[in-house]
Amino acid sequence: MKRTLRMIVCGGMLVCAAHLAGAQGITFDTTDAHIIFAVGNTISYHADTLTTSADIGVPGHTSWDFGALNSTAVTNMKSLALAASPYAANFPQATHVLRDTAFTFSFYYAALSTTVTLNGTGYVYYGLRTSLLNYGLKGGGNAYLFGNAYPAQGQWLNAPSSTDYDLPLVYGKTWTTSYIESISGTATLGTINLPFGPIDTKHVITYTVDAYGTLALPVGQPQQALRIRKMDRFDTGTSTGTRAGYIFLMKNGGTVQLTVNDTTVTGGTTSVNSIRWAPGSRDVNLPIQLASFTATQGNSSSVSLEWTTLTETDNFGFYVQRKGSHDPAFTEVPGSFVAGHGTTVVPQKYSYIDNFQSGGSWWYRLEQVDLDGTVHYSEPVQVTALTGVQDVIPTSFALEQNYPNPFNPSTKIRYTVASGGAGVSGLGSGWVRLGVYDMLGREVAVLVNEQQQPGSYEVTFNGAHLSSGVYVYKLVAGSFVQSSRMMLVK
Repeated sequence: MKRTLRMIVCGGMLVCAAHLAGAQGITFDTTDAHIIFAVGNTISYHADTLTTSADIGVPGHTSWDFGALNSTAVTNMKSLALAASPYAANFPQATHVLRDTAFTFSFYYAALSTTVTLNGTGYVYYGLRTSLLNYGLKGGGNAYLFGNAYPAQGQWLNAPSSTDYDLPLVYGKTWTTSYIESISGTATLGTINLPFGPIDTKHVITYTVDAYGTLALPVGQPQQALRIRKMDRFDTGTSTGTRAGYIFLMKNGGTVQLTVNDTTVTGGTTSVNSIRWAPGSRDVNLPIQLASFTATQGNSSSVSLEWTTLTETDNFGFYVQRKGSHDPAFTEVPGSFVAGHGTTVVPQKYSYIDNFQSGGSWWYRLEQVDLDGTVHYSEPVQVTALTGVQDVIPTSFALEQNYPNPFNPSTKIRYTVASGGAGVSGLGSGWVRLGVYDMLGREVAVLVNEQQQPGSYEVTFNGAHLSSGVYVYKLVAGSFVQSSRMMLVK
């Protein structure tokens, strides 16, 4: 009888232990990480520069509602095959690489007593095995010194690599990583190569998975997540300090990352100085059949966006994003959400009018959100917006990418004609010629061949009489000559 009772008690303890383990949140392992870092996927980080305080929950079992976070800028990190990245040979132990086409970073350069801003395309290299190791970044673009842009190559390396995640991540886990972060590079000032750096910062970071619960983001349904407390003790050589931050992580890659102003805080509402969040994006292709997406100028202070879908699968809706010619990244247009139709095989038409007061060239794209919160992006379209009398006459020529591309059998081509310019190939000033050529250089169509006033134009090219393949369309307007490629797929 005593043996039977003991077995029942032990069995009950095992059952209780199993329930307790199951109640302590998710497990984030190497399989989850491999899915998120799969080649072709894009991780979209939304920066929130408006929120100054947040409720970070409490240690242990809790919940977090970050549904009101803002999106003031978006950084898209696309996962590439290592062979497709230019610096793979510098990171022989890397297994994954993310490309950031709008990388930017500023630091104070004591040798010149000025702040240097780096801007360009960067590649971040990772090693994903039993841990997620961050080796650092290399890239190229411009270094901005004293307000001027100079071609530059730079790197932001971790030696040894930092352990961002010690996998698997479970409630109660802790790990420490120590490394030196080194920033260096070279800017080209005419015939002079100006090196900067290395600027070294030593980090000793302790991570602790100290909470678990339900996490709500601005898009998608709430999901289970872990909270990771990050204590960063740093030494720049001239100063030391401690930074505290938190990482909230879902299994699908959805995350909120923030730093707090009070390094002793462990729960409740606290002031924050930086926040970024990602909705768990897996790839950049729309799970809808997008038949068309156009952006055209309405009146002098608006742009009309229209798009049509043929079919939709689990489509929650769309956000409109906009980017100026000098902006490093797309940002969400406030109040631009347009609800989708869920799952449907019936074509749907959508529209949105963007009212703003700025001229110049702008690009628009759609951020499409699934019902489960996964985010995807359309290809961008361009529009030249005119505001006021001073902008009525364009100051530069432009030939835009056709849309849709690929196409079957017709597509639209937009271009801008400015005033002035000397004749080319026997054409006088103001004369515009837009032709289409095959890959052997033979002209297969003439779309425009006339004198035109300065302004923005759009023409339709129908390739029904042509075979599938790549074609070139070329604009000759005064002294301006530009061409681009398009693909006809039948």
